[in-house]
Amino acid sequence: MKKNMSAASWNSFLPNVKSLNTTARIYGCPSCKEGLGDTEKPVIVKSRVPETLLEKRPATPSTVAWTMYQKYAGRFPLYRQEKDWKQYGAQLSQTTLTNWIVYCAEHYFQPMYDLPSAATQA
Repeated sequence: MKKNMSAASWNSFLPNVKSLNTTARIYGCPSCKEGLGDTEKPVIVKSRVPETLLEKRPATPSTVAWTMYQKYAGRFPLYRQEKDWKQYGAQLSQTTLTNWIVYCAEHYFQPMYDLPSAATQA
C-alpha cells in the first residue's frame, strides 16, 4: 500500500513550551480504490492517535493542567496567560482557556466531588 490520503495534525504546547506535533496518517491502496485490487471495497488503514482530553480539541492533559495550575495556584489570570501563549505562537483566547477549565471541571472533577456525598447517602 502506498501513502495516498491526507494527514491531520495539530500542535500541543507543554509547560516548558515545547511543541509536539501529533499526526494521524491515513493510507489507502490506489489499485483497490479504482477497483483493480482483489477486494470489493477500497482498503484504508488509519494510524492510531492518542485520545485528547477534550473532545475534538487539541488540548493535551499537560496543557490544560498547566493552564489550571497557573490560574489557581499561581494566581495568573487568563488574560495574562493569553498574552503568554501568543508570545509562544499559540492563538489561545481567554474564552478557549475558560472553556477548557469549565469542561474539565464538569467532566473530571465533578464526579470526584459527588462521590463522597453519594457514599454517605447510600
